[in-house]
Amino acid sequence: MTASHSAPDAVATGAGRQRLKSEDQKLALLMGLVILILMTVVLAASSSLFSRLQNEYNRRLSIAIAKTISESITRVSFAGKFHTRKLVGELAVGVKELSYISVETIQNRVFAHSETKLNDAELSEREQNENRRCLAEKAPFVTEKLVADRTVNEVIIPYSGGIDDEVMGTVRIGIDFTDLRRVQADNFSKLLFLIAGLTVLAILIAYRFSRHFGRTMRTLAVQLQAILDHAPMGLVISRSDGSIVLLSRETESFFPGADSAAKVDELHGSLGDKKCRARIDELEQLAFAGESLVEKDMILCDAAGSHKMWQVSKFPIEKNERGENTLICSFFRDATGKFVAEQEREKLREQLLHSQKMDAIGQLAGGVAHDFNNLLSGIMGAAELLKDFEPGSPQHARFVDIILGSAAKAADLTRKLLTFAHKREAERKPVDMLRVVSESFEIFKRTLDRKIVLCLQNFARQSVVPGDETLLQNLIMNLGINASHAMPDGGTLSLVMKNVSITSENCRVGAFELVPGNYLELELTDTGIGMYPEIQKRIFEPFFTTKEPGRGTGLGLAMVYGSIKAHDGSITVESEPGRGTTFRILLPAAHEAEVTDAADEEVISGSGRVLIVDDEEILRAIGRAMLESMGYDVLLAVNGREAVDLFKKMPEEIDLVILDMIMPVMGGKETLAELKKIRSDCRILVASGFARESELSEMKKLGINGSIRKPFRLAELSRAIAGVMGQGTGQNR
Repeated sequence: MTASHSAPDAVATGAGRQRLKSEDQKLALLMGLVILILMTVVLAASSSLFSRLQNEYNRRLSIAIAKTISESITRVSFAGKFHTRKLVGELAVGVKELSYISVETIQNRVFAHSETKLNDAELSEREQNENRRCLAEKAPFVTEKLVADRTVNEVIIPYSGGIDDEVMGTVRIGIDFTDLRRVQADNFSKLLFLIAGLTVLAILIAYRFSRHFGRTMRTLAVQLQAILDHAPMGLVISRSDGSIVLLSRETESFFPGADSAAKVDELHGSLGDKKCRARIDELEQLAFAGESLVEKDMILCDAAGSHKMWQVSKFPIEKNERGENTLICSFFRDATGKFVAEQEREKLREQLLHSQKMDAIGQLAGGVAHDFNNLLSGIMGAAELLKDFEPGSPQHARFVDIILGSAAKAADLTRKLLTFAHKREAERKPVDMLRVVSESFEIFKRTLDRKIVLCLQNFARQSVVPGDETLLQNLIMNLGINASHAMPDGGTLSLVMKNVSITSENCRVGAFELVPGNYLELELTDTGIGMYPEIQKRIFEPFFTTKEPGRGTGLGLAMVYGSIKAHDGSITVESEPGRGTTFRILLPAAHEAEVTDAADEEVISGSGRVLIVDDEEILRAIGRAMLESMGYDVLLAVNGREAVDLFKKMPEEIDLVILDMIMPVMGGKETLAELKKIRSDCRILVASGFARESELSEMKKLGINGSIRKPFRLAELSRAIAGVMGQGTGQNR
């Protein structure tokens, strides 16, 4: 198929080039002809202008000569006729261009003539009329006459004489400019030959240049056509009046019937998605309004109902004299594949990030199991020993405290592990990093190799930072676990905390640009195997790992880097092979931090009827006992369906529902919806040990009044209920 298409394309391309070459030759010849016509017109106009200038020049020269001769005759006229005639004869002989001189009186007779035989002769009627006209106008009178087959300029000029300087007559002078005209004509002919030669040269140069520019334009035209035919995108060039100048072949795949569209409205009108069409029209208007570049990614639905993603770019390529955009170029790219791949890549990244955290949980599982076994051993032993002592005795109270303390430690460890494993959005609230680091080191003591020595030093006066406690604890956990992997034979893991001040001079830390202010510095150092410089450059890259296959995802430090960036901080690394590694972390210190202290032991009593909905019998029994000790009446339901049926019977008599999230038959979310249908203002407190933040946020939108995490102490439950019920008094236990 490729060969069968390429041959016709080559023939068509060759024929197109021949047509363009022929057009170039025609254009060159036309330009030469135009230049020839223009130069002919110029030559004709020049000849006419030269003739006029020559005549005017000769006329003025004749008048000047006549005035000079007239003045000479006036000066000698006092001497009498003899001297006047003598002067006239001498002038005629001395100046060869003078054909004749005739001094004529107002009585129309010749007073003196260069031809003596004409002296005292009477003037002809024509000559008399010419003299009268000259005397009447008091100005030189110039005519042309043919004398002995030669054209002469005849000038008639008044002359004065006598004591009163009265006009005595006229002087008629004939001046022959034949030789002068011949010289002028010869010079003009040479000029014309020069112009003609330059014209021929200009024609040849124009022809050559037109051929050269024609070849250049032909090359550009062929290249542009190749671009339009093979561009992997839609390309449209349009004018401000809405007309289309040209478009690429691929435009047809974006706009059906593009080849026949003459206007942009017709082109855009072929889209079935009206919203997408309106957005493209808006981009067109923005581009013509003066924007240098407008771009937008848009999702549209085609005629088949499939969703596609387009990348649309528009920019001006021509302006008018007022600076207004008159021509714009538009690109249309189909980015559907890239968009889908990006979505899949983001999903995979999230899954791998979560997987990395779960890997960390797996690594901690052995130590956690050991710790839980110790706690359970204490609880079971103390519970068995309780049977041997009377309630109220000191031994009985001591074993109860052991059970409560062990259970609290187990609950705290479970909460930390769930927090570490959950996917959550970042929060911004005051977090005491000393407490976070201390808790992390407590976990390290139980989970890391016993050969690793832990050292925590705090020199910070202010250890509170604004941030997300979960992300910050994950950060410390990841760095600690990575450090332990770098010390397979044991070593020291130390963390030093102190306050530092960042100024505008030192706000650039590695790849981070910090805002000047007070910061908390965490310096975590291990005495492990260290790293080479080429590895240090890549440790924060996603999926980069130096561990054996199956030992790590390469996302731990990438997640650390992202968390630091999300908290407007910085992280740098220093390491040498065989000499360990140091991570320095800077986090902005909180200005006025208020960290909530742990709950105290105050129990708040109250009154009312409470419905407990939980599928665990032991939790229902313990919950009943706790609530009755606070002064509440208690109803129990095994699952959501039973709770809804019970609530229907007495909707106004139940003041609060304590609802578990995960139950058989009907879960917590469905139960909440059914209860709200029965009574929209019913109070509901969600109690769950595994509810994610996103689930709790969704439940709040559905109308819950509060939440409490399992396991909880009596005081915690009393405060949660009092907060929802808005009642109760303090009672110390």
